[in-house]
Amino acid sequence: MICWVSFLNPTYVTQGGGPVSGAKVYLFSSSGAYLGQSALTDAAGVARFALPDRAYRFRADYQGVQTWSGAVNIVPSTVTPVDILVTSP
Repeated sequence: MICWVSFLNPTYVTQGGGPVSGAKVYLFSSSGAYLGQSALTDAAGVARFALPDRAYRFRADYQGVQTWSGAVNIVPSTVTPVDILVTSP
């Protein structure tokens, strides 16, 4: 992820090797508290967030299934993409 508040940070959501469009991705603290931000994935399976540096977790909701990322540390001036592989219901 690009770790600068003014840049957008990509989260990639895939299923069976292909991108998932229309999944809702939620932003959480590393301890699991919802931070009030969400985004829908685009046709490439990408959701973007503008984030300051610290640790986060992400949850993708798709077709009734919730899939979590592990904790991701955002570091200034570093790109750290987050990949979430969702499963079928």
